[in-house]
Amino acid sequence: MFKDSDIWQARDEPLTNDTASMSIPLKDLTFSVRYMEVMEGLLHERRAPLQVLLDALQLTEAQLRDPDQTINGEQYRRGLIAALPFCLPGQPLAAQYLAHVPITIVGSLGLLVMASNTLGEVLKVVERYVGVLFPAYALRVESIKDEVHVVLTRLSDFGEVDDLLTEIVLGMFIQFQIFLVAPMRDIELHFRHRQHPQAFVASGHSVRQVHFGAVVDKIVFPKALMGIKTLTSSRLMQVELTRELDQLAKQDRRARPFSQEARRVIRDLIDAGKVLHGDTVADKLGLSRRTLNRRLAEEGASLAGLFTNSRMSLADTLLRTTTLPVEEVASRAGFTEVTNFARAYKRLYGCTPKARRTSA
Repeated sequence: MFKDSDIWQARDEPLTNDTASMSIPLKDLTFSVRYMEVMEGLLHERRAPLQVLLDALQLTEAQLRDPDQTINGEQYRRGLIAALPFCLPGQPLAAQYLAHVPITIVGSLGLLVMASNTLGEVLKVVERYVGVLFPAYALRVESIKDEVHVVLTRLSDFGEVDDLLTEIVLGMFIQFQIFLVAPMRDIELHFRHRQHPQAFVASGHSVRQVHFGAVVDKIVFPKALMGIKTLTSSRLMQVELTRELDQLAKQDRRARPFSQEARRVIRDLIDAGKVLHGDTVADKLGLSRRTLNRRLAEEGASLAGLFTNSRMSLADTLLRTTTLPVEEVASRAGFTEVTNFARAYKRLYGCTPKARRTSA
């Protein structure tokens, strides 16, 4: 049984906090140069010279065409900015970039998205591996009542294109529609930034509403959509691509795909009102308890830390995005005593649950 007091022994697993300061310098981020195909496609459509992009990146055309070439976050930022003057006025900026973003641009992750069986599986693999191929954001999937919230946390400061990049990243989730056998409906998008003349707008029938000035950046799906099948599922491709992405993750100290998978299992147990126990998590993952602990330790994580992270992350989301009483939030997060919950929450987030609710 995971008790309220256990929160004090679980300090090694850092919480994913949407209000945390962005700490990764752009120069420390690494992206594949293929992401520049988006800007190149936009420039080509506007009949602008490729040299505009090459000058911004300080690369040669041969380097731009090299599949092994990488760029850092500062180059990525300059690439986004270079294409801005060629966007059409009066039209949403993100839509003009998204028109040139194939799902395969994220490489193996895009292919794994296509090979997944359902939309629910798609969200799980994106959550698990997004940090491997697009390290500018952290992402978590929360199940709240009859909705699934995909919450985005920006990890670096892209300056004047921060809001644009967030709109592009969340907008890519809508593009999953082309691989699904049934239409997505009643999706909501939430952006922390304010609306402006060329901000994101709903298009088609998938998006019901777009909110600006929100508490967090996220996209919300009705839970009923999670079972929609994909047109391109492949069990063997899933195995092959998962193996490839796990190998890539081992080369990146910040990427922790196994911990993400364990965290997803823990959140499912919390959502189902189950007791959190290491043996249950291990069984769900098809592992022994010893192997589970070893693989978590390899990524610098622990079960106690993941239990804490998942419970408190869910509580923080509920406080900021719902009107549930604090007592019910504490209960859903697995606390039997509200006072213990309030004490633990303040220790981790620096404010009381009621203060968080008031600020939200």
